[in-house]
Amino acid sequence: MRQIENDQLLALLAYLSLEQRAVIELVFFHQLKYEEVAHVLDCPVGTVKSRMAHARRQLKAHINRKQ
Repeated sequence: MRQIENDQLLALLAYLSLEQRAVIELVFFHQLKYEEVAHVLDCPVGTVKSRMAHARRQLKAHINRKQ
C-alpha cells in the first residue's frame, strides 16, 4: 500500500467494518502491538491479524479505484 497521510487514512476508515476500523486505529494511531490490540479487544491475536489483513486489502482496493 502506498504511503498515505493520517487524514486520508481517517477518511478511508469509513469503508471498513467496525472491527477492522478498531484494529487499524489501535495499531496505526495508538501504536499498539497485535498482542496488545488482542487484549484491548478481548480476542485472539489471530483474529487481530486477520482483521488487519482484510482491512489492508479493502483500503488498498479503494485507493487503487481512486487512482
